Amino acid sequence: MKTNNNTSIIGYGRTAIERQRDQALTTQRVVCESVAAAHGRPLEAMFFDVASGEDESRGGFDELIAFLQDRPDDQPCVVVVDQVQRISRSIGVFGRLEARIHQAGAKLVSPQLHDVPEPLQEKMFERILGPKPSGIRLGLSRLAEWIRARRRHTIA
Repeated sequence: MKTNNNTSIIGYGRTAIERQRDQALTTQRVVCESVAAAHGRPLEAMFFDVASGEDESRGGFDELIAFLQDRPDDQPCVVVVDQVQRISRSIGVFGRLEARIHQAGAKLVSPQLHDVPEPLQEKMFERILGPKPSGIRLGLSRLAEWIRARRRHTIA
């Protein structure tokens, strides 16, 4: 993740189990703060949900999107999750929620993939989705685009 001096770093966390809320929030916040600190930036805000990964209607996630939409268009912003499963374990749900983050002007990042070389990321995604269609750039922020292209390719 490359940041500049005015990049905002926002955290998002989720757990599906209420009794794990405090521990999960603390652990996920520490990871997000560590990512921000590694790039010389503070964690500007942290949003959290206790919800199933299959649930697309989440209060904390909706607050995150509203927060992103209220930011100036020219201000770079990244949303950090400790693991991509915090968005969802379902590729379809992940793609739709990641697209909302992207449409709100931010990029989704995770230390889980931060140090994984791009060719290895491509192999990981290909094992899940099959061969990548030509013209699609790889990267977590483009996973939704790849999913849509894969669906068009499969249906056609």
